[in-house]
Amino acid sequence: MNMIDNRRVDIISGYFLLAGLEALAAFLLLLPGSVNASGQFLAYSASRLILMAVFLIAFIGAMIMAWLFLRRTVISGRIMDNINSSRPGIPRWLWVSGVATALLFTVLLMPLYRFGAWSAYAARVAPLAWWIALVCAQTFLLLLFWRGGAEKETRRGITPRLLLFSGIAFLVLTLTLIWIALTGVGVVARGSSWYPVGVPLLPGQVWAMGWLTVVFGAALTLWRRSRLDRPPRRWKWNADVFIFWGIWGVTALLWTTASLPRNFFFPGPYPPNNEIYPYADSATWDMGGQYALIGQGFDNGDPFQDHAGLMGLLAFLHLLVGDNYAVMSAALAGLLAVFPALMYWLGSIIHSRWAGFFIAGLTVFHELNAFAASNMIDLSHARFLLTEYPTRVGLAALALLLFYWFRAPRRNIAYALPVGGLLAFLILMRFNMLAFPLAVVVGALLFFKRDLKGWVRASSLLVVSTLLVLGPWMWRSWTLSGTPFFFAEKTQMLFNEKFRFRPPVTPTPPSSLDFDPANESSPEMQLIRAKTPNSARPERSLAFPPTKGNSQVVQLIVGHFMHNLTTSALILPTSLAFDDVRHTIYEVHPYWEKKGAVWQGDLTLPEAILVILNLGLIAIGLGASWDRWKLAGLIPLGICLAYALSLAVARTSGGRYIVPMDWGIVFYWGLGITQAALWGAAYFGVKIQEQDLPASHQGGFSYKRGWLALAPFLLFVVAMTAMDRAVPQKYSALTKMEIFDLLKQNGALQQANISEKALSAFLKKRNSRAYLGKALYPRFYGMGQGESSGGVDAYEPEEYPRLAFTLIGAFDKKDIVLASMIQDPSKLRNTYFPNASDIVVVGCMRAPRSPKTKSMIDALFVVILDEKPLVYMRNPAAPLICPLPAPVCVNNASCQQAR
Repeated sequence: MNMIDNRRVDIISGYFLLAGLEALAAFLLLLPGSVNASGQFLAYSASRLILMAVFLIAFIGAMIMAWLFLRRTVISGRIMDNINSSRPGIPRWLWVSGVATALLFTVLLMPLYRFGAWSAYAARVAPLAWWIALVCAQTFLLLLFWRGGAEKETRRGITPRLLLFSGIAFLVLTLTLIWIALTGVGVVARGSSWYPVGVPLLPGQVWAMGWLTVVFGAALTLWRRSRLDRPPRRWKWNADVFIFWGIWGVTALLWTTASLPRNFFFPGPYPPNNEIYPYADSATWDMGGQYALIGQGFDNGDPFQDHAGLMGLLAFLHLLVGDNYAVMSAALAGLLAVFPALMYWLGSIIHSRWAGFFIAGLTVFHELNAFAASNMIDLSHARFLLTEYPTRVGLAALALLLFYWFRAPRRNIAYALPVGGLLAFLILMRFNMLAFPLAVVVGALLFFKRDLKGWVRASSLLVVSTLLVLGPWMWRSWTLSGTPFFFAEKTQMLFNEKFRFRPPVTPTPPSSLDFDPANESSPEMQLIRAKTPNSARPERSLAFPPTKGNSQVVQLIVGHFMHNLTTSALILPTSLAFDDVRHTIYEVHPYWEKKGAVWQGDLTLPEAILVILNLGLIAIGLGASWDRWKLAGLIPLGICLAYALSLAVARTSGGRYIVPMDWGIVFYWGLGITQAALWGAAYFGVKIQEQDLPASHQGGFSYKRGWLALAPFLLFVVAMTAMDRAVPQKYSALTKMEIFDLLKQNGALQQANISEKALSAFLKKRNSRAYLGKALYPRFYGMGQGESSGGVDAYEPEEYPRLAFTLIGAFDKKDIVLASMIQDPSKLRNTYFPNASDIVVVGCMRAPRSPKTKSMIDALFVVILDEKPLVYMRNPAAPLICPLPAPVCVNNASCQQAR
């Protein structure tokens, strides 16, 4: 035999030796005896004895085969001849062993609870399945090697520069991890708005996406080969554009059809309409847009309101789809489903189509996990009417634009125009983006280097385009408040030393209202934001001892910044088991603080090993990006770090706040996995054909295209400003007596069976109220039902049945509560009370519980102003005296008015 054959014989001998040792290990694991009821020792069941016999036979047979190959016997020579003669069949067996390996490990890594009633059987056959899976994996690797190694290709792919930068990145990440472990910075809370880890990415999803990427790569290779056999065409098919739109379409289908559990931001559905309506922040931003639609201006004309960009987007969606919030939420998710497509594009140009597809799939799965965890942790996702996910999409688009610009900064200087427009849009979405134009201008210096004239011209273009897009909104602010700086009020808070500072408190038990998975389907369950209350978080002063003044502010900012990075990194898998979202959050890991204890940064050994492995993969992703593109490859990293810092300056971290930036961790982690997989494939002789750069990368970016790319952002803000200032006012600011006259004219008083004299006298009293406006988010609650709002709105739990809704009009929003007994449940289901109806409310102002509850109104009656007015009376009836005492109820059908 020659040297190559000797090497292959040694490898086959090692193959059988390893298989035999694995069989022996399985046999020994089954060996521990037991004592049965009769006192017999080593009393094995029949199934265990069969398994032990199988493993013993497999061990003996494998050892014999290993000995035959080591001794270079005639039999081993004949086997080698047969193997060499069957080389054409290797690809077929490669696929068979690969598929078998994937399927077996998929089943074996599933926890037993996933098998339900079959869990006992699964536990019994697990040793045999593990042995078969390992043998299949070894067979797969052996066949890969047998095809002919490509060690030269492997060495060519691992450049010294890549190894050096990956090593530096890993060292920095590891030292940061050690510093966090020693000091607790970023783990131990020292302020408010400090939330746990974000939405987890599950190991099973990473595994599945890995194999889907292999299938994608195989299909792409076949397509490329088929193109070579066809005659050239006049037009060139752009595969990346096709894949981009395909990913967007498939993602939109998955996200819009995925079911949402009952959750804090979209509770319900509740009678009378059995529809879901937004709540809390989702309702606040939607209400801001609704005000514009009734001619009051966004957020009722507030010149300093943050998140105006989302209010504008929601207002335009209302014009397109109406007031059906299920459709509206799905439409928003379909629009934001462009995010995985952006991840594909960014990954494909920085690394490869393989990496782009893999990362895009991870982000699709990650968002599906967010949907599933809607009522488990503090989060934001594409179906909620919140700003975090649109900002996430905007930051990904910003990374893409900046990469195209800075990979050739002088030739592509016109990219400064759409970059400025996008930054202006994101500033309107979230004020956290205010410093980003300055950050981009400073960062551009690293790419222009000594070309100061080019840098000044590019910076001027960016500043001009940003101000041009913000100009209409700054004009609005100036006309309403006398200053164009619509962000002034919010930014002034950041300079207050006590802003979001919370001194140490005595720990208290976690809230008893925290989400219980066993009660998810219960209609009586009261949903709250699933997080440990701030008051329940003990403090530790190891990181920063108490100090005063600016030093304290800096320490808070550093703590929040590191917490943003820590909570982003921990969304990556730190377990190999294929757990589902619920078990991952509630049982497997302590990061989400669901076991009654505040997480102090402690990790088990397996968790610590996987955290370090994840950091290593991120370092490889950073190294691969630097190796190919230098600083331009680190643009996504810079954007996410800058946003983490902006959150820290605002003294917020973790939870839903990291949604706009945690994709950076997933991005480089996915690049690292892809790069490591490509190295492994090259070592085993799998040749991966390099992709062609899209044609659009080759030429410069003209000013004409730059202005065209800027136009959508400018048109959006102009349209927002026009809607704010030009929509006619729908509801006039009527006095109580003018509303009284309206009720007399349309016959509502006759239906209400209230005398004109009594109502007129009532309305002249100080605390009586009468409003005409638009009713939003009507919900009927039974006794004890409601949302945990802290008593700041109409939806707080009460001890009597009632109809609750929000009223907007030519006034600040009002929270309306109409007591109403449920004497006929079937009639309640058929009650006519459509969302967004024109409504008249007559009632009493409730005594405020806090400064935030001044808008609460206890209604005596409500009138829906249709063609024929429809009146709903308070039940039980109450005298026309303010304030109205709460009804005293035995159950939902039996209430009395307190005297």
